[in-house]
Amino acid sequence: MSVDPLDPDPELVSELEPRPLWFLERLYEVFADESIDANRSTLREILADRHADQVEQFLKDYERLSDRGVNRRYAEEYLNKSLGISREELDVNGRYELLLVLYENGYRDKLQSMIIRSELFAVKNEREFLLDQELNIEGVEERVREFLRKANVEEQNLDPIRISVDENESSIAIDIQQEYGRKYRNEFEFRQSLGNQDAPVNPSIGGTSFYPLRNISIGVEPEDGKTVITFSKSADNWEDTLSDLFYDIFGVEELFDKLEEKRAPGVQEIQQDTMAAVEDESTDTADTVHEAVEQRKEAATEQIEEIDEADEAKEDLKQRAETFRLVGYSISNDQATSTDEFTIIADDLNDVFGTIEGIELSFEDYLEKAEGDNIQLIFKIQNELVQLNAGDWEPLRGSRITAGNKEALEILLSDMNDPDAD
Repeated sequence: MSVDPLDPDPELVSELEPRPLWFLERLYEVFADESIDANRSTLREILADRHADQVEQFLKDYERLSDRGVNRRYAEEYLNKSLGISREELDVNGRYELLLVLYENGYRDKLQSMIIRSELFAVKNEREFLLDQELNIEGVEERVREFLRKANVEEQNLDPIRISVDENESSIAIDIQQEYGRKYRNEFEFRQSLGNQDAPVNPSIGGTSFYPLRNISIGVEPEDGKTVITFSKSADNWEDTLSDLFYDIFGVEELFDKLEEKRAPGVQEIQQDTMAAVEDESTDTADTVHEAVEQRKEAATEQIEEIDEADEAKEDLKQRAETFRLVGYSISNDQATSTDEFTIIADDLNDVFGTIEGIELSFEDYLEKAEGDNIQLIFKIQNELVQLNAGDWEPLRGSRITAGNKEALEILLSDMNDPDAD
């Protein structure tokens, strides 16, 4: 039996060159539905020849993940919770392997869903808003098509827009890409000719125009007469587009006038307990916060036990929740105390307050004089700092917190009086 000689695409071979042998073997199994015994160099050539189209598609899919800056850990949460891929399979080292797992489980068609849903999960506590009406999400794709026909064709929108919709049983996620004006850049004119990439002696400079795209994802989750709306990023520059969209497909007028920022019930309770303790001279503030947090830890442990997760995942969440503790205070922009910014952080606040006689009483007096809205409590969960502020929480440093800590916080700071709290 003769075997045709290999004639691999050199660009694809180059793209596959950094990948280790185990990765190439698994990729081949996905494409060929069989295993192979070959060295790394030969396997690259086989993939780049006999499976060139599939490899090219895989690399394009990877570029989509990279261009959108998909957070691997948040994507893993989506794949585990929504698609049922085990956490063992999702113990990966990068986006390449994450995408490979998606392919291996036959879920390439869920790539866009993973991108959108992981972006929304990443900002779940930061950019969630409540709309005081329950939106109808049935048949929303057809309504979106009508909106696009009106905006792009009938009205010939100056900034064309593309929308994709991801649906599940209880919510939809809308991904929007839109042009934002026309941009110009200079380049050598010979680059504009696809057939001539050789530079002349003294290249001429020409101008070229392009139309850059921006994107945003929106989660829409109706429940119990209200709708939770989540934005993957700040919607400050999207008001006109999103207002038109929500009016056309949901009949909501003046969307941004009707949105109320969603608060975490646990944050509000802890803040209220703290301020009551500050105002009560007979009560130690740190002890009050500690007691409130310990009660939440106990309740969170009970809630975690009811979650439909593997025992290992539950144990991980419990361990994360157990590390949650008060480590500091921050006061900012407070006229009552003439404070622009004051922050104190320590792993053991009692040690700090015990170093100087009377400092704790003086600090509590300082807190009592400050306006409550200007006081933030700083907590640590594992090795990450978060601050509780204005009924919500956010990472103290950076824009994201790890997926596991985020999940534990959402349980710790949920409504403990709600039997259905997540």
